[in-house]
Amino acid sequence: MTKKIIIADDQSFFRDSIVLLVQGEYPTLEIETVDDGKPLVEKVRNGGYSFVLTDNNMPVIKGTEAVRQIRQYDENTPIYLMSSSNDPDTVRGALKAGATDFIYKNKLWEELQPVLKKHLG
Repeated sequence: MTKKIIIADDQSFFRDSIVLLVQGEYPTLEIETVDDGKPLVEKVRNGGYSFVLTDNNMPVIKGTEAVRQIRQYDENTPIYLMSSSNDPDTVRGALKAGATDFIYKNKLWEELQPVLKKHLG
């Protein structure tokens, strides 16, 4: 069975760049993208994702709120929140909302590779 992940980021260039990096390492992985937390919550509710990566600063529903909503019905799917902010309150907010962990955007690929390997093999 093909594994499926979803990436949420309101900046299309950044979102598309992540997809290209992940596809390079996992060519058979099914990757879906959304541009905000609202469609992220809706898509994850329909299930089937092995991994969720979401930006924090998005216009309608921020990443921390999306994580909080997802955790109301899904306690198991790994959800990683990413941000360019290195504010400790952002990290604490992500973890308090239920994120599996936090990834700094300025070290995205360096931090994302071992995380993907851990959860996707």
